[in-house]
Amino acid sequence: MRLPGHKIDPKRFDEIVRTLARYGLAEWLGKDIPDLIEKRLVTADGRSISDLSQEERIREAFTELGTTFIKLGQVLSTRADLVGPVLAEELSKLQADVPADPPGVSRGTIETELEGTPEHLYAEFKAEALASASIAQVHAATLEDGTRVVVKVQHPLAEDRVRKDLDILMHLAERAEALSPELEQYKPSSGVAEFRKNLLKELDFGKEVNNLQQVARNCADDPVIHIPAPYPDLSTRKVLTMERLDGYSVADTARMEAEGVDRKKLARHFADAYIHMILRDGVYHADPHPGNVLVLPGDRLGILDFGSVGRIDERTREEYEGIVLAAIFGDDADETTDYIVRICKLPKGFDRNALRADIGEFMSEYLAQNLSDIDLGSVAESAADIMRQHRIVMPGSLSLLFKVLAQVEGTARLMDLEFNLAEVLEPYYKDNVGEKLNPKKLLNRARRQIKDWERLIDRLPRDLNEMADQIRSGDFDVGVEFRRLDTITNRIVLGVLASALFLGSVGLYALKVPPMWREVSVPAALGIVGFLYLAWRLLSAIRKTGDLGQRGP
Repeated sequence: MRLPGHKIDPKRFDEIVRTLARYGLAEWLGKDIPDLIEKRLVTADGRSISDLSQEERIREAFTELGTTFIKLGQVLSTRADLVGPVLAEELSKLQADVPADPPGVSRGTIETELEGTPEHLYAEFKAEALASASIAQVHAATLEDGTRVVVKVQHPLAEDRVRKDLDILMHLAERAEALSPELEQYKPSSGVAEFRKNLLKELDFGKEVNNLQQVARNCADDPVIHIPAPYPDLSTRKVLTMERLDGYSVADTARMEAEGVDRKKLARHFADAYIHMILRDGVYHADPHPGNVLVLPGDRLGILDFGSVGRIDERTREEYEGIVLAAIFGDDADETTDYIVRICKLPKGFDRNALRADIGEFMSEYLAQNLSDIDLGSVAESAADIMRQHRIVMPGSLSLLFKVLAQVEGTARLMDLEFNLAEVLEPYYKDNVGEKLNPKKLLNRARRQIKDWERLIDRLPRDLNEMADQIRSGDFDVGVEFRRLDTITNRIVLGVLASALFLGSVGLYALKVPPMWREVSVPAALGIVGFLYLAWRLLSAIRKTGDLGQRGP
């Protein structure tokens, strides 16, 4: 089989279709399967498919289909806003239990990648694998200096199978967009493209080496968090050698209790470390489930598996920090709505007032609770429900962030049953409020805005030329709705004046333009006061009317 734009492996395509059909997930075969046939359909481990819920069928089918679909399911488990909380919860249980390759297979991969035999490269190498997952298996080894390490060796056919599956998924996503206007607005092909990029990165162990080194540098001053050290000279795209951590999972609370570990203190430090990774560093471990978090001697914590990390730049980090903290602590539905409108993809016919009303109700429900009673998982689930009801699509990186925070809370609660992430986040919320008026932050924002205007001015002549070409060719079409135009114009002018006053004042402050009073530029201070007055007038008018199209300021 050959389909336009994609090289489709017909055998694999047939396998996928048959598996989905067997689980009743291929709608083109009909929604109803005769009872006599359905009773004979069983999962890979012999359970009757007829006894499974729809969500369980999807999880079982993804498990059977292997690496790519397991990874896809794990990604979808972070998108409760798209698939719903029930399916997201079910997909979070996905695990790969892949038999280890015979010893000779791993040996061959090591010899090809590292250009030497295991006996030559390591003082000791265990041919039998310690564990095996969908992408790779792990072997114990020892370096010449006696350092104990683990060697992660990729399964030989893993990358080839993944690439074939990704081609099939892209084809199916494009077909879904073409056939379903409802699915088209969610752009599944863009989602698959992003998934493809991230999964192929995960298949490159060189990227994992970089992740380990970067996070280790960021956590170098933390005496509790330990990131295993990689050995780049013994690592390639398909082989990763790194320090072996001698510890046990934080899920083993009985052992922690027996060893006298201060579980409450460790849980708090674990959560603080992740918040620092996210809000300070912008690079964070993206899979903090209990199996990846080890208790080490000396009441320390080791973190494993850096194939997947989250990355957010400074501007995006500020936006995400704002929306996360506003959702948990904020009492301003308008502010939270503004964050969502700026960050997320909105559907056609989006109703801002309806969204603001739902957010206001959501906030009042959680603000009525004591801080210690707030369950971040429930907050994230409710927020995802609101997004789904309004057909708003969150950026994948924001969905991942919410999922990681929920995982951090769940893992920390294994150590301390009374742990509450909202209490850990509260100081960051207070700092965030103060930081908004920090002169350095204001200056950075001003610089970014100036760059945005420069890019806009630079692109304007080209855009105008394109518009002129469209007009000459008769392809230019304008739809204008003249309603309350004077009010809108007034607000635009007021907003531009406020922005200009703010940017000018920040510049005066940075240049220390005299006269000065206590090392503060008086013209800059007066300008900031003027900006705050204009901004207050503009925001007051918007809040009174609920949109930009009613009474003027």
